[in-house]
Amino acid sequence: MKVYFDTNIVLDILLKREPFFGTSFDVLEILSLADTTAQDIFNAKHLNMPDYEDAVIASIAFRENASYIVTRNIADYTNSPVPAITPADFIAGLA
Repeated sequence: MKVYFDTNIVLDILLKREPFFGTSFDVLEILSLADTTAQDIFNAKHLNMPDYEDAVIASIAFRENASYIVTRNIADYTNSPVPAITPADFIAGLA
């Protein structure tokens, strides 16, 4: 399964933001990186999403054929071409 991690998950770890740090850290132990291309930036402009940065993430996840976007910010991904799930739901689905 391929998933894309939203930036807020990475920031939870780098900034040790509670109460999210523990769950986010568990999720990122299986991290691999994806690049951002000019086409991702262009495609994001055509997605009907409230936040442009989230649209860029959705574009990358779609290009990478991700099954999910792991984020704490599910509300902004309602129009994403890739479904969004929380870190806790992602971990629960692995069990």
